[in-house]
Formats: sequence, C-alpha cells, structure tokens
Amino acid sequence: MKVTIFGAAFDPPHLGHQSIALSLLDQGLADSVWLLPVREHAFGKKLAPENDRLAMVELLANEVRKMLGDRQDSHHARLLAESNLTLSHRRRPELISGPILGSVGNIDFNQKDVERSHEKIRVERWELEQTGISYTDQTLRELSKLYPKPNFSFVIGSDNLARFNEWQNYQQMLKKFPFFVYPRLGFELSPIRKGMILIEDAEPIEVSSTQVRDLVVKGKRIDHLVPKSIKEYILNNKLYH
Repeated sequence: MKVTIFGAAFDPPHLGHQSIALSLLDQGLADSVWLLPVREHAFGKKLAPENDRLAMVELLANEVRKMLGDRQDSHHARLLAESNLTLSHRRRPELISGPILGSVGNIDFNQKDVERSHEKIRVERWELEQTGISYTDQTLRELSKLYPKPNFSFVIGSDNLARFNEWQNYQQMLKKFPFFVYPRLGFELSPIRKGMILIEDAEPIEVSSTQVRDLVVKGKRIDHLVPKSIKEYILNNKLYH
C-alpha cells in the first residue's frame, strides 16, 4: 500500500490542500493520503491552537471523502444505467436489486465503497502527540515503525525547494522515502533533487494559508479559498481576528 504523508501547519486548510490530496489519489501516486498537522513549526512560525487546526483538518478530510464518494456514486449510477439498459434488452429485470447499494448483474455496490473513501484519506495525529518540534525525518522513521506495511512517501510544495537543504537529514530522507513536489504559483520548480518526483499535470496552487488569514483579518470573503465547512469553523470560532 502506497501512503503519502501530507504534513503541513494547516493554518488553515484550504482548497489547495484539497486539490493536492485529490491529485495524489487520482494519479495513482498514493493509495492513501494521511494529513499530518504539525505541533510546532520547524522554522518557528506562530500557529493557531492545535485543537482548532486539528478540527479543521478533520473537516478537510471529510470534504475529500465527500468528493470521492460523489465520484463513486456517479460511477455507480453510470454502471447502473448501462446495466439496466442491457438487462431490459435481455428482458431479465429480476437481476436488478436496489438503487446504488446492492448488486446489478456481476457489479457489486455495497458499504465497502463508503469504507474505501475513508481509507483513502485520514488524519494522522502523531506529531500533535509529541512535545516540541517534530522533524520530518523523525516523523517518517517513527511512522514506518508504527505502521511497517505501507510504503511511505511525503509531499511538499515547490515553495519548500529553495530551503530543502535546511531540513534535518534531508539527504538520508530522500534516499529512503520518495518526495512528491506540487507546483506553487510564484515558486520555481527547482532545485529538484534525486528522490523528488514532480506531480505531473497539476495546476499550480495559488491559494495560501497566509492569504486566507489576511483576508479574515480584513473582514473579507474567503469562500473562494476554503471549503464551506472550514469557512464556517473559522468564523464561528473567531480565528485569525
């Protein structure tokens, strides 16, 4: 099983984060994406309380699950329509059972499809449960011990490339774990080091958490930058004011 760790401050999570997770899954680069909120930023950035960031990451995971579920339902609906058409020609309507959940001919629709969407995206709390700063190298080594079966990788934005040599044990990390790189608008896709893999056909991510926070401070709309559930959480809990 290919698991990509998506570590970030998620302060707050936004549509760019959602797009990255979906790209990894859609392109088959990962069987599952684990969202990993940091406890303390390695470069000393001040962060919102971890309980709020965790709550928002959970909301983001739910948004991704809903999108995956909607796609699955659409796929099932198409298969169902095709099967109904075929069966009607065969005059064997008794083979049709149930709307979406059930079975049609040799096509199986059941609760496992719902479970798969939960397996594809999850929130990993390991760094939040540690004290002090957790470095990516340490996190990947510890997660590999806790979960020996998955093949782990990590995903970063192109904004991290210029200072990647400042990451603890970065050379050893790249030898052991693949690092996917997604494009960020305004940041060069270089240097790409051995062990890094560009996410192809990915639209450059324009939105940033800093942008979202600044708009909230100014009392401006953020609907176009974050999922509705996260916007409501920010406003209801008066974050970033």
